[in-house]
Amino acid sequence: MLNEVVTALNDEGFDAWLCPPALDASPATFLSRPAPTLPIEELDAHLTASDLVVFGWNSNLEMKLAETAQVGRKILWQHGILISRTPGTAGEDFYRNPNLFDDYWNVSAVCGRYIADKYGFEGFKLVHPFFQVGNSKSTLMKNWEKRQGVLFQALRGSRHIDRFARICQDYGHRVTVLEQPFSQEELTMALSEHRLFVSLDDGLRPKRSLGYRRARLLESIRKPSQLREALFPKPVWVQHSKNYVGFPMTPAQAARMGCGVISAPMGGGLEWMSESNCFLVRDGDLGHLEATMRRALDADDSEIKNKVQLAYQATEKFSRHNTLQQILRAVSLD
Repeated sequence: MLNEVVTALNDEGFDAWLCPPALDASPATFLSRPAPTLPIEELDAHLTASDLVVFGWNSNLEMKLAETAQVGRKILWQHGILISRTPGTAGEDFYRNPNLFDDYWNVSAVCGRYIADKYGFEGFKLVHPFFQVGNSKSTLMKNWEKRQGVLFQALRGSRHIDRFARICQDYGHRVTVLEQPFSQEELTMALSEHRLFVSLDDGLRPKRSLGYRRARLLESIRKPSQLREALFPKPVWVQHSKNYVGFPMTPAQAARMGCGVISAPMGGGLEWMSESNCFLVRDGDLGHLEATMRRALDADDSEIKNKVQLAYQATEKFSRHNTLQQILRAVSLD
């Protein structure tokens, strides 16, 4: 998402860079148009008093920069309620001092309100992601009935793929699992060819998996310092009282590509999802996901096609133009 925004800002005549929180700031090769990058360690040397810095990686390096940089505006832009506690990140310290930032943005209204209330931000500004779609709705819907198969992504929740893929196969549907690494073009093509997309995202897993702990235990043979991490692993994410995550990107992309969506909103999905335009699943409820998926597999063409058309309309607002306008309004440059 950040790559697309930085690219769009450069296209509009701004000087913008993406500053990953790592020494390797090389462009992302899986993207069709990688944004220009700058190592965050070098950023301070380039900043002036008129610059605007948008923070969002939650790294220790960003925390230091937020505390010391002398710039025109400092903005915290969060993807939902995700706050990492992995090594090299500042965790909740990044949010416990709202006075570090001039503004707080979020991609989701419900997530923005939740974080603003929890950590004491005066408010938030809504700035959506956007999705580039080359085809019109009429083009996508042409010969829609010829679409076949159900698409899964091997991302968060992928440990459930076998269970749900078997259900699809029992209904006689072809199953495709898109595994990493894949390019944005490969994802777009897959979504344009399939009848249904199923999101298996079941929310954050604050605790480390058994596989992770086993790997650290084996590593402790060489590095005894890893034994503590194996026995008492640090939480991956800050735990919140809400089961939100952020903005589910692939379901929205699926909607833009004419693919029927089976997904939980996870917070950000509420920006467009409803019972009328997708097969809506309760957040983190695998039993409800199975029941909803079976209902979708039983649905006839007319029901799915109607949801697809409504979903396309509901996601039209996630356009490059609208996101740029939201950003310009948020920084008072419109």
